[in-house]
Amino acid sequence: RLALIYAEGLGVEICAILHDAFLIEALESEIDRKVFEMQELMRESSKQILGGFELRSEFELIQSGDYYIDPRGIVIWISFD
Repeated sequence: RLALIYAEGLGVEICAILHDAFLIEALESEIDRKVFEMQELMRESSKQILGGFELRSEFELIQSGDYYIDPRGIVIWISFD
């Protein structure tokens, strides 16, 4: 929640939240900076909440026209074919 508040203050456009993940949106020319900012916000938030302990984060970049595929869900979608 704290990272979300910080992101809002910096103008990072949050499209969705799922557990400890954020889906953000940005122009192609700005996405690298926005991803970096979001990871910094998440790191800073974890330090504040966890008494100085810093959590790492990963990201996956999905370009316009592409879509996210979670390998764990492929079996489910294949069963619909």
